[in-house]
Amino acid sequence: MLKNIRLSIVLLFAAIQLKAQTALKHDTSNLIKGVVVTYQADKLTPVTFLNISGKDLQAKSTGQEPSYLLLETPSITVYSDAGSTQGYSYFRMRGIDQTRINISLDGVPLNEPEDQGAYFSNYPDIINSVSKIQIQRGIGTSKNGVASYGGSVQLFSPNLYDSTYTTVGFGYGSFNSHRAFAEYNRVKNKKAFYVRASQIYSDGYKYHSSNSSQSVFMGGDLIYDKSAFKMNVLVGHQQNQLAWLGVAEALIEKDRRTNLDSNERDNFIQLLVQLQHVWHPNTASSVQSSVYYTYLNGHYGYNENAYLGLPTTNELYNYAFLSNLIGLFSNYTYSKGSFNWTTGINGSIYDRRHIGSLNTTGQLYENTGYKNEFSVFTKADYAIGKVTLFADVQSRYATFDYHGDVPLNKMDWYFLNPKAGLSFAVNNHSTLYYSIGRTGREPTRNDMFGGNDNLLADSSGHAIIAENVPEYVIDQELGCVISRAKSILT
Repeated sequence: MLKNIRLSIVLLFAAIQLKAQTALKHDTSNLIKGVVVTYQADKLTPVTFLNISGKDLQAKSTGQEPSYLLLETPSITVYSDAGSTQGYSYFRMRGIDQTRINISLDGVPLNEPEDQGAYFSNYPDIINSVSKIQIQRGIGTSKNGVASYGGSVQLFSPNLYDSTYTTVGFGYGSFNSHRAFAEYNRVKNKKAFYVRASQIYSDGYKYHSSNSSQSVFMGGDLIYDKSAFKMNVLVGHQQNQLAWLGVAEALIEKDRRTNLDSNERDNFIQLLVQLQHVWHPNTASSVQSSVYYTYLNGHYGYNENAYLGLPTTNELYNYAFLSNLIGLFSNYTYSKGSFNWTTGINGSIYDRRHIGSLNTTGQLYENTGYKNEFSVFTKADYAIGKVTLFADVQSRYATFDYHGDVPLNKMDWYFLNPKAGLSFAVNNHSTLYYSIGRTGREPTRNDMFGGNDNLLADSSGHAIIAENVPEYVIDQELGCVISRAKSILT
């Protein structure tokens, strides 16, 4: 009986996987690994974190939204629109929503700068090309992009120097859900190339809540004696039937698959390109740099009658977006003996065009938001016997400008985010730690515009700003790290 099926049902896939693998003996360098370690924590860093290994990700990845893998870790709750593991899903960390959680891939921010949200659905099957995830709860270490108000989720691209292999996979499950993918990795001398393509589809648990998605991930490595280059290219395309409206309990009791969004759809494509470089001038120093570009283009429909509980019509609002994010970051690391020091910069420029229209009358408005930011940070740790002292400070400056039919003065915010702590190594497997830190976060565009996509004006023609004051949090962490085999638990 459908009554007995929970809305939060998790799709079970019977996966068929064919894998041909050839291990190569080669001179594996640690240069590439140095590109992505700057923002991570290790067992002596006094922050609360958890590592999910590539082996665990491979075993559990069935094409589901990453939120459902995060659900298996402490302090995270998840829900989805369609009632399945595909399409739009959302997670909270310690009760804090995604706009206050820093999400990145190899240090590149995945949060949209304006609304500060991150949408995994635009990168379907991304976990299939992730070698590791580190979750930091609390403000953690300094990151690029939005504030780690509730925490951060760092994704890391594949380690291309493992082996040469070809993988083909297919899975099928409930509600006509299926995934097909193929990946290829080639290693030759000090060069490597990787590509993975995926197709995902589901009818969704709710009625007319289907998801059809495709993605491609390409990567390449090139290693020299003292330097290395790495490139990531990630393209995702998704089309969802929407199912975000709440459903009355009386309707759920009649049919748990009821969906009040009967004719709303979306269509988005997103592209991420990143070029990384690491240089080791000597054994104690390294310089890690990256330039990146993110492109988003798409639209979704909105049925106001359905939202208001009125009879549904074919009249829909359409909200279309086109955004560009260009950024760079560079970090210098010095490590010698018991002392480690890293300092770095991050800068980005962003624009996002918004167009609102009605299918019966055409375009209603057009506006563009501009969000730029610049930050610098420095952090250090020093070990004295079993005690490790840690300090980290970030200075961050963000601006927001707007061009539309209502004039708005440029806004800016400045944040100084200090952190400090210490850890005590009880033995080879256990470490106690304490840390305290402060971070600030500017309001999102929705916060400032009161939820409106087009800025409103009062009777005098002045912009109506609902909120422009930043928020701050002071975070204290006391915990214990227990490391065993290849995992670290905190």
